Amino acid sequence: MDNLFTAPHKPPFYAIITLTPLDTTDFGKQLDAIATLTSSALLKAGFLGFKKNNVEDREVSRIVYFNTYKSLQEWLSEANDLIPWGINLDDIIKKTGCLWPWIKETETFSQQDNLSLLYA
Repeated sequence: MDNLFTAPHKPPFYAIITLTPLDTTDFGKQLDAIATLTSSALLKAGFLGFKKNNVEDREVSRIVYFNTYKSLQEWLSEANDLIPWGINLDDIIKKTGCLWPWIKETETFSQQDNLSLLYA
């Protein structure tokens, strides 16, 4: 199996889902939204895997990887219709982007990182 970050194909696109409770929402609804986002990602074509991450301000998050920008955007569009009423997708998805190889990231990745990669 190819390593997600060193394979010669295009770099993956990602979205960061916050797992830290938000001050402005019902935590139960937030958990439902996170579960919906996670399960819908697993069903989406182009899904590559998850990685648990700790970011600044002690915020815990999960990074979701897709093989194309189109797959990522389709997932976000569909997920927005599935999450509970009153939850704003922009409050849960903290950031989206792409791991371009020429941009130096502060985080380095290796095969030992805690990645759950799935290939169809």
